[in-house]
Amino acid sequence: MSSIHTSSVCQRVFSIQELVDSIASYLVPSDLFRCVQVHSSWNVTLIPSLWNTIDDSLYRWPEFIDEHNPYLSKEVKDPQDWMLAVFKKYGHHIRHLRISFLVTIEAAFASTHCVHLQSLGILSNQKLTKAEIRESSRMQSLRGGLSWPERQKLGEAGPFEAPEFEGAIIPAQILFRIKSVQRTDWITFQRSWLLVRRNRSLMTLKIGQSLLALGRISSPTVFIDLLAALPNLGTLEHNLHCLDGYQLLGRLAHLHSFSSMYYHVPEALDHRKTYKNIRSFGRPHAISQLHVAWILKDFPNLECLALGWIDTTQPSDPEAFRIIGNLPLKLRELRVASVNEHRELNIWVEIISLCPELRRFVANNLTRQVVDTLVQHSRKLVELRQSCDDTPIVYNQYWTQTLNGILESCPDLKILDCINCAVQVPDWDDEVWVCTGLETFRCKIVGFDRLSKEEERVLGVIAERKKAHQLLSSGGGRRQPVGKELRCLEQHYRMYDRLSALTSLRVIDLGGGYRDDMLLLDDNAPFYEVDGYEYLRYGGPMENSMELSLSSGLSRLATLRRIEVFGFEGVDHRIDKAELRWMATSWPRLREMRGLHVDTLPYIEFDLRKAALTKYMRALRPEVKQLGYGCRKDDGTEDEPPLLGPRTVRPWATVAPSSPTVAVAPRRQRSKAICCFVQ
Repeated sequence: MSSIHTSSVCQRVFSIQELVDSIASYLVPSDLFRCVQVHSSWNVTLIPSLWNTIDDSLYRWPEFIDEHNPYLSKEVKDPQDWMLAVFKKYGHHIRHLRISFLVTIEAAFASTHCVHLQSLGILSNQKLTKAEIRESSRMQSLRGGLSWPERQKLGEAGPFEAPEFEGAIIPAQILFRIKSVQRTDWITFQRSWLLVRRNRSLMTLKIGQSLLALGRISSPTVFIDLLAALPNLGTLEHNLHCLDGYQLLGRLAHLHSFSSMYYHVPEALDHRKTYKNIRSFGRPHAISQLHVAWILKDFPNLECLALGWIDTTQPSDPEAFRIIGNLPLKLRELRVASVNEHRELNIWVEIISLCPELRRFVANNLTRQVVDTLVQHSRKLVELRQSCDDTPIVYNQYWTQTLNGILESCPDLKILDCINCAVQVPDWDDEVWVCTGLETFRCKIVGFDRLSKEEERVLGVIAERKKAHQLLSSGGGRRQPVGKELRCLEQHYRMYDRLSALTSLRVIDLGGGYRDDMLLLDDNAPFYEVDGYEYLRYGGPMENSMELSLSSGLSRLATLRRIEVFGFEGVDHRIDKAELRWMATSWPRLREMRGLHVDTLPYIEFDLRKAALTKYMRALRPEVKQLGYGCRKDDGTEDEPPLLGPRTVRPWATVAPSSPTVAVAPRRQRSKAICCFVQ
């Protein structure tokens, strides 16, 4: 009777619409999809949340768009028909729409229900269906049936969808498109803009350059008028060279964020007019020093600046430094694609030195001058990020700038994401890391006085490790033959103690892809032979890095109970089963490891030890994903053989050595309950 009463109470509680609606904001679409199937009241309450944000490049949307859904009624064969039916039924719930497929543009426009959008992204990352890829490949193989000069001509123009478009647009070049595709693209290009005009509630609009492959703008005034008619538009990002940035900013007085690859600063402009409404500006392309100065002058209230790289073909411009030096900069965020090594070209150093309120700095590479300037002038820094974190370490050895000063000078730092830079082992205990609230630590740690293989063999350090601990505690270790090992232990303890004090850490990543996968292109690639087969020598891990073993003090990190990601790829570690058992129990929130994944690089020798450790960790914590550089699977649940096996050296060796028997997680079966919101 009690259980019946409890069940009744739960049903009444979860029937409260306000409660369910509040919970919905914390759920991802795949969870929301499951919730709407619980019962009718949840379905009614949660359907608007489920359809609030649509990105046709995520989840299973591409599958539905690629081929018709066999679980739909037999009358619906074409994916465009299915998409149209979806937008007619749920389009009025959509508030945020990101479009990568052309069929989505057609469905969103034709449904006439998608009229309450707050943000819209059109072809920022265009994708093709399988049918479009096949047709494109076929036409390119035939060269479109036309000569090169003929393919450069404008395509066919069809009817105008709106009278104001007449004389304002022209077709795109023919290239490899057949006539039917040209006519379809002509209509889709117009409907993209009509979809924008229809949603007067838009606050954010992003338009990709791929839109120009459908049609061209010959009269920008019409489209500037269209954008100016959106009263709530606050963020505009476009890469259409035909829309002049200064004209747009002059008409869109309510805009506060603007980004364009083709923002041209006129040389003859007197720059007396300022745009005080702009808080964020981006131009991800090459730019001169003087243009940087003019941008800072034209936007006096700028808080976020995202630029490409300084044009090094032009000499250093003293006028740019003079202009910047007289400006009261309010920047809180600075993002730069590349920082030049030369001081006379490094205008970023000058800008940073004038921004005491800087909170976030992102750059592909960090020079010593930039780091020193941040330490001196940006004590309020919250985030320091290196955007090229997927580049193998071997390519960026010259970027190994030490970041100890950042950790010792920025108490508000939350994110240190600079995997190609390094932190040097502190020499003294009085070097204090003041960033006690750090949540992300992605950085190499180097400088440990590790023993060489020969020293380990001669001194028998591994067998004497317990004795070494005793010597260290008595203070007489430096006079013993194992003095070098004891110094290494001291260094490990010192580093573990600093990391253990950062109790808010969620991510620790101490390395990255360290193998040079471009070696295959080298005629003198370093192959080596094992049992009659050749393997490619990619190189070893970083020298003088952390051991990460229990005997070196790993257990001191037991204070880090919030750890979710732990990475040690490229680290010369000593992690074994005992360390994995400790991690499995000490870090209950761990969900991702980087460093035990099976390598899939061509001609790489199968690592028996790593495979055994991967199997062991999966047995301990099967939910923890094993990822890393060169890992082909994004879920980390399957071992994959190398893309190319070993090369045969001896002609009589016809069978490649088999990989060891490794328990592989079973492949996930394709769900028959296909849904576009399920991963």
